[in-house]
Amino acid sequence: MRVLAWVLVVVGLLLMPGSWFYAQQESGHAVKAWERKVEANPEKIGPTTRLLMYGPSPDWVDVSPWPGVLVGGGATVFGVLLLAIRRPERETP
Repeated sequence: MRVLAWVLVVVGLLLMPGSWFYAQQESGHAVKAWERKVEANPEKIGPTTRLLMYGPSPDWVDVSPWPGVLVGGGATVFGVLLLAIRRPERETP
């Protein structure tokens, strides 16, 4: 049980910054894909999209890191709770 608790703590602590890094990378890839799409067919997309090409990117390209941060925090807290449970003392005959 204690091994599971320590695994949860370590995985949770690794998951929180990992999800932030993943979100940053994935958002960057989505922005580049959006820019390629706009540059490939500017006449098909329309004037509003061409305007967006020079301004901020649309909302759908931003990946939120919060789901991974919350899951990592929850795993860490659950692991700490498992570590806090006291085991009954063994009776020696």
